[in-house]
Amino acid sequence: MKKLTVIAFLSAIVIILGCPSKKNTVGAPADCGCRNPADTNTVCQSFIDGRCGWCADKTCEQGDFCSYMPRDVDFLQKTDGYSTFIPACQNAFDWFSWQSFIAVNWPADANGDPLSVGLNDKPEAPRVWESYLTLPEVFDNAPRQSDGYMMLGAISKAADHMFDGSLDDLEPGSDKPLIDRNLNFTLYEIKVNKIEADYINKNGLTTWCGQKRFYDSVSTHVQFPSGSYKSDSVGAIEVKTGWRVLIPGVDDPTHFYTRKAVIVVDSKYVVTKVPIRDTVTVGLVAMHLIRNVSTKGSSWIWSSFEQVENAPDCPNGKCPPDTAWYSFYNPKCTTCSLNTAPVKTGDSYLWSVANGPNKQYGRLYATNGYGSQIGRINVVESSTDSISTLWRNKLKGINSVWQYYRLIGSQWLNAEDSRGPANTLGIPTAQANTAMESYLQIVKPATGSGSCMSCHGFATGKYDKLNADLSFVLKFARKDTLCSKQK
Repeated sequence: MKKLTVIAFLSAIVIILGCPSKKNTVGAPADCGCRNPADTNTVCQSFIDGRCGWCADKTCEQGDFCSYMPRDVDFLQKTDGYSTFIPACQNAFDWFSWQSFIAVNWPADANGDPLSVGLNDKPEAPRVWESYLTLPEVFDNAPRQSDGYMMLGAISKAADHMFDGSLDDLEPGSDKPLIDRNLNFTLYEIKVNKIEADYINKNGLTTWCGQKRFYDSVSTHVQFPSGSYKSDSVGAIEVKTGWRVLIPGVDDPTHFYTRKAVIVVDSKYVVTKVPIRDTVTVGLVAMHLIRNVSTKGSSWIWSSFEQVENAPDCPNGKCPPDTAWYSFYNPKCTTCSLNTAPVKTGDSYLWSVANGPNKQYGRLYATNGYGSQIGRINVVESSTDSISTLWRNKLKGINSVWQYYRLIGSQWLNAEDSRGPANTLGIPTAQANTAMESYLQIVKPATGSGSCMSCHGFATGKYDKLNADLSFVLKFARKDTLCSKQK
């Protein structure tokens, strides 16, 4: 009897979350069983096209993961003015996030096309997103890396030694580095897919002058291409990733998606004034998967993922008295201030280099020998966590490294709100990645902290009058200002 009760409970959870768990059989509904016929929700309708399975292509035959990238969110907003968090409406976005996450992390060829293999096959193959273009490639015509190694060196999403310009022009507070428990800087990279890169180049948005001309003669607003099932396009995609240097014998590489990387740092950012060019193994700790979609109910969707051992949940600033191992939190440090950025001593944060396998690049900013002390202030919504549990359990069943990652939220902007800082409070209201927005977790709409959408509502181009469609990417354009002398 007890066993039957447990089975019934789990079955109810599956129905509530809108998750199809069955294979297609003769007479099976075309929507793969996603829709709940008893749903009387008057605010929204989720899974109207039946795309909520493990694969969004609606085939559902084997009930397995696939490389198909969903084109849009399977969602319809019924009621104007919807701006709060309702799990029945949010589920469609969270399934979309997981489907997208699996698709961009599918093994791919050199062109970024997914291979006809399983998710766990070809572990040495690059992932789909790794074929996307880096910002130096988009804006500076930098050559592609052909040796298979990542080139890293940015210690924040706005690191000044990777690009020219004022850090204050970018995301508030994002120039503050994050130091892991091994006293190494966390490293960051931003990439865009070819659709977004082509839009930037076609419209001449790679320079300040080009953006001014666009503003003067085309539009005051940039509008990146949207994903759509009707046009069969995935739309513009941005991927922001965070990486830890993994130390042999200290870190468990089986819990991370790993890559070989070359860390490149100019001499002026090194304590010894000797440039750094180190080859290391890095593990993925965070990913923002940012997608532009055309569905009614959103424009951009921020799907934010973290490695599960990043940091503990610390609601109201109270962390658990446990001894679990975390990348960015150490319970032994009783003098560490929670979510407090290190203070730089000069114009820039400086790198250190120690002897041995652990270089301790950020040890100059350690607190009594400890790195950053990070805790999640806004706990992940329970419905989102429940969907993550389903996906992670299925990933665990195939012994995939992606079982060690969780979705912390799928923040989206109600389409009625348009663009701009006055109307960009996303759904859910609070969403901050512990490895991406470590020091911005408290919701402050006036500055954009604690919310992806609120922050990105302030986004402009390098030409700061140009509304950049909630993307800071255009801030990395080249600073040519002699437009009067150019045709």
